[in-house]
Amino acid sequence: MAAAATAGVAPSSDAPPQSSGAPTSTPTHSPAPPIRFEDLTIDDALSPLQRLTKYAASSIALQRLVHVRTLGEVAAAAGYADTSREIMPLLPALAVDAEGIIRQTLALQLRPLADALLGAEAGDGARPSPERGPGYAMVSNVILAFLHTLLGDALPEVRTAAGSTLVA
Repeated sequence: MAAAATAGVAPSSDAPPQSSGAPTSTPTHSPAPPIRFEDLTIDDALSPLQRLTKYAASSIALQRLVHVRTLGEVAAAAGYADTSREIMPLLPALAVDAEGIIRQTLALQLRPLADALLGAEAGDGARPSPERGPGYAMVSNVILAFLHTLLGDALPEVRTAAGSTLVA
């Protein structure tokens, strides 16, 4: 059959169609719609936590970056319950974001996030211990796992940021 196809004879009907390499008339994905002014505006009526959860998932990288930079600060203000319920679910997507600067910023924000989780639990500035509860477990099981992922990132800037967070 391969010889027949290379000799210019059409393959039999049970063989898969051969691609000529030319673009097909049906695109594999539609082009992204143009960015409008409304897409770039930030809703100031939202609380910092609501803005973070909304814009960290934005399709616009600049909005994601601006709000990922606030992650530690927002977590500290939000407290343990809101951080674990609202902020922690954002981390998986951010850790594998297509934009390296987002992953780099996340790596730098993991320390303030861990501090917020532990500080909200300790309350008095005491050194956290394993007996203290879920904040310690979240840091040791979840935050360190994301840090491990970012330490193995393809971009050296992300690896450097993750390394500096680890030793901070």
